[in-house]
Amino acid sequence: MDDALLIAGCREGKDDAFEALVNKYQVSILSMAWSLLGNKEDAQDAAQGAFLAAFSKLDSFDASRSFKTWLFAIAWKDCLDMKRKEKSRRKYLTQAIATMPGDTPPPRMNDPIEECDTFRPVLKKLEAKERTALSLRINEGFTAAEIADVLGCAESSARVYVFNAIRKIRKIWKEGNAHV
Repeated sequence: MDDALLIAGCREGKDDAFEALVNKYQVSILSMAWSLLGNKEDAQDAAQGAFLAAFSKLDSFDASRSFKTWLFAIAWKDCLDMKRKEKSRRKYLTQAIATMPGDTPPPRMNDPIEECDTFRPVLKKLEAKERTALSLRINEGFTAAEIADVLGCAESSARVYVFNAIRKIRKIWKEGNAHV
């Protein structure tokens, strides 16, 4: 079916029209995302995010453009954002791991820090906002602005929460007081 007809159907609230668009482009979007991100799970998340974003922005879609290229551009930007967040996560984890006691097993890079035996005891010693800010920064790759939105604080405060969390963790590990 023609994209213009399917988009018109979506704008009219026909669920089957959006499902047809998803079915038409799902494999291609997933393939592109997988080639960029390198793993199936992240690619599936990116593809799903792209379709949801496209659906929510459908009213602003310019019909003189190609829907396919518009959708791929959305997916491409989502993938780049995921890569940026992963790079940020690795940076913070690498910094934290560098300060760990020598006999401490390093965490796996893809595990949430709350599930890591290495981080769990020290996270309990942080204030709630510090723990949440650090978790959002490392696990989700959130920026200070995004953390501030979640915590309902100023962006500068969000940066301070992350900084203080890392500083406290380093101090706890340096003093050997990681176990609760």
